[in-house]
Amino acid sequence: MAYRLVRTSDGVDVIPHLEVADSFWKRTLGLLGRRGLDAGSGLLLEPCSSVHMFFMRFPIDVVYSNRCGDDEMRIRKLVPGLMPWQVSMCLGADLVVELPAGAALAGGLQVGDYLTVMPVPTGGQPGQAEVLRTQ
Repeated sequence: MAYRLVRTSDGVDVIPHLEVADSFWKRTLGLLGRRGLDAGSGLLLEPCSSVHMFFMRFPIDVVYSNRCGDDEMRIRKLVPGLMPWQVSMCLGADLVVELPAGAALAGGLQVGDYLTVMPVPTGGQPGQAEVLRTQ
């Protein structure tokens, strides 16, 4: 299933193509072996409170968040332009969204913003959809 990341306050698609890594093996693999992230794409790691960039080939933006009930998450920390071979963490974070470098700023993301992960309708186009409950 395809997902998208929406800023709750204004309904803007921050990331129209979001992969979800919600198993041990998917989180372990993460972005390793990729040459980059396409514009408008990202990877949600849950549960997660730290990331490493060992063996990575490209920088990313990292968004640390906490669940606020079943449907929403609140941004706790933003790390723009995390470079290969660096490590980042946010104690107490529940999940991480990895974005192409510069996407957090371009999307207007700020600490305190609320985000929602929503499935993309079967037709593949973002639009009104039922909110994903990942618990």
